[in-house]
Amino acid sequence: FRYFLMREVPFGNDGDFSEAALVGRINSDLANDLGNLLNRTLQMIVSYSGGAVPDCDISNPRSGDALDLELRALGESTMALVDQAMETFAYDEALKYVWAFISRGNKYIDETMPWKLNKEGETKRLHCVLHTLYEVLRLAALLVAPYVPESAEKIWKQLGCTGTPLSVQIDDFRW
Repeated sequence: FRYFLMREVPFGNDGDFSEAALVGRINSDLANDLGNLLNRTLQMIVSYSGGAVPDCDISNPRSGDALDLELRALGESTMALVDQAMETFAYDEALKYVWAFISRGNKYIDETMPWKLNKEGETKRLHCVLHTLYEVLRLAALLVAPYVPESAEKIWKQLGCTGTPLSVQIDDFRW
C-alpha cells in the first residue's frame, strides 16, 4: 500500500485510490518488472554459473560491452536523480526513475540473450552479463527499500548480500 501511494500520488497532493489500481500497480511493477528481473537473473546465475556471481570488470574493454557500460551509467545517474527527487519529496518521481532502471535491466536481458551466450560457449561475455544483472538487482533493492522494505530485504538476502538494504547508505554503493 505504501508503494502504491508513493508511486501514484505526488507528495502533498490528493490522489485517487481503487483496489483495481492497487492490484494493477503491484502486478505491473512489483511482480512483472522487479519480480521478473529477479527470477530470471537468479535462475540464470544458478544455471550458467553454478549459483555464484561471476567476476567481470566491465570497464575492461576485453570483458565489458557497451551495453554493460550503458547500464552501469544509467544506474549511477538513477542514483543521482533519485537523490534529487527525494530532496524535494517527489517520491513518485524517484520511483519513476527507479522503474525506468529496472525496465532497462529487463530489456538488457533480451538484448544480451544470456541463454544464447551460454549455448554458443561465450563464457566471458556471459559472465559479464550475469555480473551486470546482479549489480542491477543489488542497486534496485537499495532504491526500493524505503518503499517496500520487506521485499527489498528478501531480494537482498536472495542476492547473498549481508545486512539489510536499509542499513546501506546509497552514497556508499559501488558497482
